[in-house]
Amino acid sequence: CILPYLMVATRNYELPSLMGGACGLVFIPILAYFGVGLSHSPPSTAAPSERIDPETGEPLECDETTSETEASNNEAPATGTEVVITRGSVLKALFPLVGTTFLLLITRIASLGIKGWLTSATPIISIPLGTLVERVGISSSLVISLKNIFSTSVSAVHATLFVPSFIPFGLVALMSCWVLDIKLKEMGNATLETVQSLVRPSKALMGGMVLVKLLLVGDEENRCTSIIGNDMAAVLGTGWVLMAGYLGALGAFFSGSNLVSNLTFGGIQHSVATKLKLNKSTVLALQNVGGAMGNMICINNIIAVSTVIGLKDREAAIIKRTFVPCMIYGIIVMCVGYGIWW
Repeated sequence: CILPYLMVATRNYELPSLMGGACGLVFIPILAYFGVGLSHSPPSTAAPSERIDPETGEPLECDETTSETEASNNEAPATGTEVVITRGSVLKALFPLVGTTFLLLITRIASLGIKGWLTSATPIISIPLGTLVERVGISSSLVISLKNIFSTSVSAVHATLFVPSFIPFGLVALMSCWVLDIKLKEMGNATLETVQSLVRPSKALMGGMVLVKLLLVGDEENRCTSIIGNDMAAVLGTGWVLMAGYLGALGAFFSGSNLVSNLTFGGIQHSVATKLKLNKSTVLALQNVGGAMGNMICINNIIAVSTVIGLKDREAAIIKRTFVPCMIYGIIVMCVGYGIWW
């Protein structure tokens, strides 16, 4: 996955993670088919409610729905029945992933011309809203622009069709109803569950974005990121390259997102690199890698996964297991960063 990632990164800054993930999606099932990286121990025959945590010796607590699902899956199939998986059913199951990847590719490659149309900001409708927003513009590509918000010089632009929301995810979800023969009621239930699951993360994300904006208030010299960066540069000096990755990990730990970590601490990293005359690209790369590293111990991700697999109150045990690999990962990042700087 790393080689395709690096190859694409030299041509386009938006597609590397997409291509790396797509290659992983192809190769991981092949490796799993040959048993690479899989445990060869026999599956547990104990009921989900009777399973024991190997660390504490206490029973694992699972959701009732999870227990019922696993119990039904462990039941022996009826005599004379055999589940046949055809190529057509596999292709249908892959449609959401393949469709999403395809739409992302064609909307991100500028030479195809679709990207330019989706991001066209020339307004065809302009609505004045007084002191609230001087003018709201809507283009033919549904690009919404807000000019001089609250009578200030702050403006905002949102490319509705280009930002990954309705295209590709919403569009692929609608197409999947037809491809997978999903009933309207089932689609409604899935949509309702999705909206409910987004309520809490959305609140956290909004808080994180407000924090980012507050850190960036002011001019270049007096904003919070510059002040914090100058103080850190004075304390650590050129040894900052050893801590840059851990700062990114800290941001991902409390925010749950590498993106928010980069938005929050990217300015600080840039300020430190400028003050110490370090290579800015190297320091920002360490920040980005650190943010990815922090996802290993991010409580938001751990809670989400625990909910999916039906574990209750196991967050502390999971963090204990992921903390050590995260620290080892950080040491490797430190060595690489120091080697590049040296």
